[in-house]
Amino acid sequence: TKRTGPDLARVGGKYNEQGHRAHFRNPADLVPGSIMPPFPWLADNPEELKAIVAYMQTLGRAKNWRPDNDYEK
Repeated sequence: TKRTGPDLARVGGKYNEQGHRAHFRNPADLVPGSIMPPFPWLADNPEELKAIVAYMQTLGRAKNWRPDNDYEK
């Protein structure tokens, strides 16, 4: 099957909470040409957005994909 979206398996350690929030509000602000639609209703619901961001930050954390953690600096 064709994958429509990006592989989220390692996104957990790639972006901080603010980055995830900004991406859900308007993906094109962070990734020019992104085809992901904005999710402003999530950004306007602090509890739901916090839960989704917390989940996103767990993805890929069980494996040390990049040992030097250069993406967190």
